[in-house]
Amino acid sequence: AGVLCRQLDQYYGGTTAIIAHNDLWPGNFLLHGQHLIAIDWERATAHAPPFFDYFWMIISAALEFLVGENRCQDYSLCFRQLLNDTNLVSRHARQLLSGFLLRLGISPKQFSTFMLLFLMEWSIQGYRSLGRITAMDRLAREELAAFSRDMAAA
Repeated sequence: AGVLCRQLDQYYGGTTAIIAHNDLWPGNFLLHGQHLIAIDWERATAHAPPFFDYFWMIISAALEFLVGENRCQDYSLCFRQLLNDTNLVSRHARQLLSGFLLRLGISPKQFSTFMLLFLMEWSIQGYRSLGRITAMDRLAREELAAFSRDMAAA
């Protein structure tokens, strides 16, 4: 994913590397009075592009909502709902992600490319930072394979 991000820098005017949390989802925030605090920094990486954190925050918030709405713990089902724009929450999440790309000067037509980058990064997060494959890594790999098949078929 790092190579792809460097290539994007060349074509789209660059991004600023930051300290990436790499697990930025609603469950990793605490509200303390008037302050919102990010916790659980064990997956943090220095000098990373900001794409993954933003994508993961939006996607994970939508997934958590859809898990509750579907009354099941099937994240694959919910992820596919998100990809297929099957409801208002999925459409809104995709609009936020496409808008994020547009603000970076990247055409929303590149959404599939960024989703592929996101899935590639997501599929190695646990192993890269924790030294072991997590259940979410397995889920991400399955979704990466399914998404790649869908893209090839389109």
